[in-house]
Amino acid sequence: MDKAVIRKLKNTLRPVWYFAKNRVVIKKLLASDKVYVELGAGGITRPGWVGIDLRGADINLDLVKKPLPFPDNSVDRFYSSHVFEHFSYPEPMLSILNECWRCLKNGGTFSICVPDATVYVDIYSKQERPFKPDDYYKPAFHNNSRIDILNYIAYMDGHHKHLFDIEGLLSILSKSGFQNVEQRDFNPDLDLEVRHWGSIYAVATK
Repeated sequence: MDKAVIRKLKNTLRPVWYFAKNRVVIKKLLASDKVYVELGAGGITRPGWVGIDLRGADINLDLVKKPLPFPDNSVDRFYSSHVFEHFSYPEPMLSILNECWRCLKNGGTFSICVPDATVYVDIYSKQERPFKPDDYYKPAFHNNSRIDILNYIAYMDGHHKHLFDIEGLLSILSKSGFQNVEQRDFNPDLDLEVRHWGSIYAVATK
């Protein structure tokens, strides 16, 4: 990674996190010639990537309240999986996407995976009940009637804020300034197999 960008990143990180933790992040970035950032990484960060989440990640950050701690045009690749359904539209969703666009290098990519709400609409319209209660995230599953299939994906016990289909996802990415916005296939080297069913995938460039 370019040393000038590292210096800028140090200055950006220092007021926000303890410097000891900053050194870990900086060391990780210096070990690679590319900057890959995963939003919503939780406590598990894939090799070669810097993870951002509310807690337990390389960088603990509330994306709703704080800007991304990267200089303009410094990130090669962003990835997020089942994150953006937790943000309301248009705000703060568009502001967070705009931050990703700001940080990306020209030609850098933003790759995303979100729940496909149309799967649940289709289940409801066909009057199906394809899962056992144990297959659901239990705090969000109520099973009073078929409508709770839609309540489940729409609200997720208060955690979900927005429903996606592929048309809406591509439109939102385009409105955020991204180019070459298109649906992509499941990528086993990037995406989690456990989320393969019921998800939609897209990629875009700056």
